[in-house]
Amino acid sequence: NVTDKASAFMKGMQSVGILANAKHFPGHGDTEQDSHKTLPTIDFDEKRIDSVELYPYKKLIKEDLSSIMVAHLNVPSLEKRSDYPSSLSNHIVTDILKGSLGFNGLVISDALNMKGAADFDESGEIDLAAFLAGNDILLISEDPVLGIAKIMDAYYNGKITEERLEYSVKKILKAKFKVGLNHYKPIETQNLVEDLNRIKDASLYEELIENALTVIKNTSDLVPLRRLETKTIAYVKMGDDDGLPFLTELKKYGKIHEVKADKLDELLTQLQSYNTVIIGFHRSNDSPWKSYEFSDQELVWLYEIARTHTVILDVFVKPYALADLKTVENIESIIVSYQNSDIAQQKSAQLIFGAIPSKGNLPVSTGDFFKVGTGIQINNLERLSYTIPERAGMSSKKLAKVDSVAQYAVDNKMTPGIQLLIARKGKVIYNKNFGKHTYDGNELVTSNDIYDVASLTKIVATLPLLMELEEQGVVNLDDKLSKLLPEYRNSNKKNITIKQMLSHYARLIPWVPFYVATLDPVTKKPSAKYYRNVRSNKFNIEVVNNLYLRSDYQDSIQLQIKDSKLLSRLRYKYSDLPYYILKKYIETHYHKGLDELVQDHFYES
Repeated sequence: NVTDKASAFMKGMQSVGILANAKHFPGHGDTEQDSHKTLPTIDFDEKRIDSVELYPYKKLIKEDLSSIMVAHLNVPSLEKRSDYPSSLSNHIVTDILKGSLGFNGLVISDALNMKGAADFDESGEIDLAAFLAGNDILLISEDPVLGIAKIMDAYYNGKITEERLEYSVKKILKAKFKVGLNHYKPIETQNLVEDLNRIKDASLYEELIENALTVIKNTSDLVPLRRLETKTIAYVKMGDDDGLPFLTELKKYGKIHEVKADKLDELLTQLQSYNTVIIGFHRSNDSPWKSYEFSDQELVWLYEIARTHTVILDVFVKPYALADLKTVENIESIIVSYQNSDIAQQKSAQLIFGAIPSKGNLPVSTGDFFKVGTGIQINNLERLSYTIPERAGMSSKKLAKVDSVAQYAVDNKMTPGIQLLIARKGKVIYNKNFGKHTYDGNELVTSNDIYDVASLTKIVATLPLLMELEEQGVVNLDDKLSKLLPEYRNSNKKNITIKQMLSHYARLIPWVPFYVATLDPVTKKPSAKYYRNVRSNKFNIEVVNNLYLRSDYQDSIQLQIKDSKLLSRLRYKYSDLPYYILKKYIETHYHKGLDELVQDHFYES
């Protein structure tokens, strides 16, 4: 339960020399008023407060809690003086907290400058009242100089005994000793930035965010998004804070366009060409006191977008924001991301696309639709996630050296620009861009640029399928071509093994100009015997726009490979031919085309 979590949190803090603090005694949860602006009232009777509000304090006190902050509250059942703050009440601080509950740790008042407290005629009187009530530390006095003077006068006049003063002073000194301040040394400023921004802290924060992200509604298993080829996705930002990290991360997984307008009808018109809308609700992450609610206009816009579109609502604020929703019927998926930090935004985008799972549960109830503990657990789709190198067993410091290598290549005109991505264990740990599109151009390389990269079919299609067959025991690296494909039994390649082909030690020639045989011998242009300008059953291999090769020419290609000569001597020689041969074997084995197989086995999600 919540108290057990608080206990674990307290023990963790205190185990590393941090004094944990429980607040606000005797209870702060059941009031809609802000104690910074007024004096809220807790109207529960003494029996209810003892059994409910005081329950976590009793448990934590038994487990050696270091400190407690007393609330700025009016609690009539515990303090008979009208509108008298609990932090100034001797009965609440001394009789109940120290006496009945036996708390011997530090007692800290709530801020003494809060509004709505009982009237005190002279400055400094409220400080004296707080000390007399039993507080050891007085927080945020209106006038510390006058407050100290009042306490000193009370001491010299005998209103505060030596024993009372000594009691608080010794507790404070004991707390300082407990955290090692008796051996205090000035902070070493060398490497201060690194010390304050440790890799292990960043790693822990990422992990905490991943475990906290909570899916609370997911109609038809919309999240994580699948079959992206069928989806046109728009992003609509709500709230008054930055949502760029979220949008940037979303764009790593699909074609996402931000849509914005000043008027609702304009926005809806722009959204007509999209079938899925991701709405990010972003408010400031600066402090707990920042507003987290939807505006009335935002709620209207949300309902209208959801009425005509499939919607994923992602709120980067407290879950209490959802209490304003009058209906969630038309909102297919709702995600609570809790904070608007860069990491929370990035991880939430990864969750939406299935790069990380959903593990969280709501820590509180919010509104009419979602109760405490709500949380839909969703597995990931094994898409690549993005993280720091240490979470994949690598070093950020060592990996940073890649920067200089890439920049050296650009500076020395080995290439005009580079997109560099490194992934390990299913996680992208390095993703940077260098240089420009062309040597003389001004357009910088960005992550959204698409490069024409050749020869990838070998490693992302044919080879994974072959590796899968090897893992299943269907093939062995020492299997010969004569075993894989019967037509090779009487060829000069019958004894070549899979291992020899993959390592390019098979004496296979580098390539065969297959297109030559399809050209007209006189004009040297595509022959009508092999090509048509319109697709048909007989001519269905698209070469370029409006040019189709006859479908049976694939058999001719395989025949040319089988009958090709071998190199005169055995040496390493890169060749394209093994992958034509292996394609033929894999398609024959499964009775399906390579394109369909690779989607079914690896990439479709």
